[in-house]
Amino acid sequence: MWWQRPREDAAAIIGMQRRGAVLVAAAFVIACFVILLMTMPSAAGKAWSVVFLVACALQVAILLLAPGDPLPRGWACALLTLGGVQAAVTLPFIPITLPQPVILGPLTGAAAAAGALAGVRGRFGIGCALVVMSLCAMGVWSAVNGETFLHGASYGVANIAVMVMAGFFARVLRPAAALIFRLRKQAARQTAIEAAVSATAAERRRQLERVDTLARPMLETIEQAGELTPAQRQEAVLTAARLRDGIRARGLDSEKVATAAWEARRRGVTVRLLDDHGLTPDEVAPVFLDACVAALEAAESGEVVIRLNPADRPVFASIVAVSPAGAHRREYDSCGAII
Repeated sequence: MWWQRPREDAAAIIGMQRRGAVLVAAAFVIACFVILLMTMPSAAGKAWSVVFLVACALQVAILLLAPGDPLPRGWACALLTLGGVQAAVTLPFIPITLPQPVILGPLTGAAAAAGALAGVRGRFGIGCALVVMSLCAMGVWSAVNGETFLHGASYGVANIAVMVMAGFFARVLRPAAALIFRLRKQAARQTAIEAAVSATAAERRRQLERVDTLARPMLETIEQAGELTPAQRQEAVLTAARLRDGIRARGLDSEKVATAAWEARRRGVTVRLLDDHGLTPDEVAPVFLDACVAALEAAESGEVVIRLNPADRPVFASIVAVSPAGAHRREYDSCGAII
């Protein structure tokens, strides 16, 4: 759900982090409150039923939303405290002569539900303690009102069966959930490794195609001609620079920037293209690429340095042109606008 981080535990497997689980839990809490409100004989008991409602809602919130697996000890102790509050605000207002199975239903039901879910969250001992505490509270209530301890405790004996089933369920589900999430992580790691291998192979093919396209004609010329002419030597230098740009400045490796850099170097301009951001040409704003071409075409001598800055810099890119007339620097944002 949007208000909590996903957990990787048995509770997540059975959907305790989904919106539907919250709606079901809210309906259960409201039903317990309505039953208690309708069966309470006194106005004081009805007023204290609101405290019972709040305690139940807090228990549900802890069981559904508290992070950590197993449930952190502090939250588990809070469940016990809230269970005690529920018994303290209901039992003193229930006469021993009323049909107890109905009026005690919210108390026993809340204890059973909270205990079972606590077992799923890895706190089976706390869940058992919740159920035992409710049994003892009803036994004491019965004894105080002239009946035997077992008479009152008998109303919650069915919860023992609930906890036995919850314990079996948690014992089977929790290891399975741990295995499922471990396999998910392994699958994600394997997918990442395969993607990295695929990307590496694609980049290797791309670079081989570049070398084949740019360097092969020059290598064949060197093999056939033996000694190169000055024009051929310049062509070889320009080719080497073009190949270096494709590796060192991938984000600037567009055809129009490459052509402008080639011509600028042919005119004697020192051109340095740097990409410290790790982009592709498609991720660089066309407006900035046009500015690079304009700077390279305008340079007649000196040096032009075009750099895509690292991702953590406030300035996305810069163009520095140094000529006999002086140095000129412009900085750009990621949209290609001048800062």
